[in-house]
Order: sequence, then structure tokens, then C-alpha cells
Amino acid sequence: MNLGQQLAQIMMANRRRPPNAAPDPERQQKIRSMLDVDPPTLTEKLDVMRRAFAYVPSDEGQEKLDAARAGMAADEVGGEAPAVGTVVPDFTLPDQHGKSVRLYERLEAGPVVLSFYRGMWCPFCNLELRALQAALPEFERLGASLIAISPQKPDFTVSTADLNALTFDVLSDGGNVVAEAYGLVMDIPQAIVDHQRDDLGFDVAEYNGAADRKVPVPATLLIGRDKKVVFRFVNPDYRYRVEPADILAALGESAASVSTHGS
Repeated sequence: MNLGQQLAQIMMANRRRPPNAAPDPERQQKIRSMLDVDPPTLTEKLDVMRRAFAYVPSDEGQEKLDAARAGMAADEVGGEAPAVGTVVPDFTLPDQHGKSVRLYERLEAGPVVLSFYRGMWCPFCNLELRALQAALPEFERLGASLIAISPQKPDFTVSTADLNALTFDVLSDGGNVVAEAYGLVMDIPQAIVDHQRDDLGFDVAEYNGAADRKVPVPATLLIGRDKKVVFRFVNPDYRYRVEPADILAALGESAASVSTHGS
């Protein structure tokens, strides 16, 4: 399935109806051509998706989006996330099956890859979740489990798992309680809210069942059995995500270190 087909699947699942998007055959054909590929790595997939999503109705609109993203980077949003070597807070949240998952209990069995994503509505998140699912056998081979967290309502959490055929835990963090404890909560800038509503046809507040539009900064933490962060990726620009191969490399190094010190 190429990127264009994956994007269409995501858009249909979210029932998106961009209200201000007038048909533009030339533009649509250009985007289809850009997305008619299936790169092997998540990084390459995201690069294509960024270029395809670069279109907004006006130069002024693009400038506002660029300024909003630059502002998040300048404010170091997500900079307070647990650093490497620090102990992470415990939590218990419901998964896509309605069962409670407690982090510290999961860590008793082995390391945990903890991924904070924005929601089912985000194409970049869906690509990341699919890449993590593809790498799941390798994570499990190294004794690790995967947990993904978003603030969206439980029904959308179930839909996210179904849409991406996820077999790992997908948790619903209503009100961003856990994301707040991890220093990852951010307000979506108004320019991006406007773009999502007017050009893409959705409102994050509806997915979260909240009056605000708070989401976690996309982040991935590898947490060891000692509850400490082994590897950390945080980027306030939601269009960038960590490559699963990098997490696996960190997991392998951590396992080797534990083996060496334990022998």
C-alpha cells in the first residue's frame, strides 16, 4: 500500500470533509504523484508526507503555520519530559479493550517503549504507529513491550488500534493527565487549529471530548526495568518522529550493558 492509499484510508476513517478546500485538479494530481511511493523507513515516509502536506490556501497561511511551528521550538515545548537516567512517574490507564494497564507492573516483565501520540486524526501519528507495529517482533525479541498513549476518547482509541491493526497497548489518557505528569502537554497554536478546521476539516477537541485543544508533544521514551529513561526522543514539530531502528539500537545497547554488569 503506497502512501497515497494509506492517507486516503486515514482520511476516510476520520470522515474528514475539508469545508474550504475547492477542487484543484492540478494540485490533486501533483499530490497523488508525490504520494505514489512506499519508502522503506518511517523517516522517508514522513519526509514525503511533509512535502505533500505543505500546501495551504495562501502564502499568508503558510507563513502563519511556519511561525507557529517555530514558536513551539523556540519555547522548547516538551523540554521538561523525563531526561535519560531519571525515574518516570507511574500511571494506570485503560487500553483499547477497556482493561487497565499499569506502567510499573509492565516494567516488571521487561523494558517498555512508551510513545505519546496526538490522536487518530494525525496522519503522522498513524504512520509512526504502523512503523512501531512493524517493528514489534524485534522489540519483543529483545524483551520489550510497546505502549502508545493519546488524550483521545476511548472510542477513538479503539478506532486507532483497528485502523492501524495494532496488537500492542493503545491507552486513552483523558484530560492529558499522564502527559501532564511527563511534562509533554501543549496547546495547539491557533494558526494550526485554524488550518486543521478550515483546510483539513476536523477539530481536535471533538476527538478529545474536551473544550480545549491540548495534545502531547510527540515523544518516545525507552524505559528500563529500573523505571529509568534509557532513550528519549521529544520533538515539538509533530511532523518528525523517531525511527524504530534507533529505539531498537538503544534497547540492544541497554540489554548488553545490563548483561555485562550482571555477569
